[in-house]
Amino acid sequence: MELTDWSLFEDTTGSLDEYTNTMISYISFCEDICAPTRTRIKYNNDKPWFNARLKQLCRSKEAAYRSGDQALYNQARNTIKSCKIRAAKKTYSNRLSSMVSTNEPSTVRKCLQNITSYKKT
Repeated sequence: MELTDWSLFEDTTGSLDEYTNTMISYISFCEDICAPTRTRIKYNNDKPWFNARLKQLCRSKEAAYRSGDQALYNQARNTIKSCKIRAAKKTYSNRLSSMVSTNEPSTVRKCLQNITSYKKT
């Protein structure tokens, strides 16, 4: 952006609207080139307590299943079932409890919206 000749944009445009559109387009172009983008897929049935660590463990369990290694698959499955899911649910429950116990209306509202998956349309 330091190397950009900004006067070139001003000289080639006739109106303020055209100048603004040109600048926005150029900034978007630079952002597309320089900033990495990451796509995150969110499904409607994703549980709020299902965190990134659990997703990683589930992927490793699926990989073990596809590889045909029964012992590795059983170990991954038991690890996920026994402690990781319970711990994630407990952490999520504690976080919600602390949000509700603050007695701040905005925090309680956000907590209820999170629990009910309310989306403003």
